[in-house]
Amino acid sequence: MVGTASDIVQAELQQNARYSPGTQVFFFNGTGDVEYATIQRSTRLPDGTKLLTLKIRGSQRTATLPAAGVTPVMF
Repeated sequence: MVGTASDIVQAELQQNARYSPGTQVFFFNGTGDVEYATIQRSTRLPDGTKLLTLKIRGSQRTATLPAAGVTPVMF
């Protein structure tokens, strides 16, 4: 089912709010451990994939992951 233009815009606004800079997220790293991070910025690839640049909590490391691979931390 294809949504209307209004539905698509609304979904995009919700996703932007969910993955805005400063948002706390978590993801599973390559060894299966949970990593916590803060979103620094987001970009979108030509195919529509949203990429997030993350600052890993407790280190100087950063990571760039697709938004689909991270989950916002709910307080």
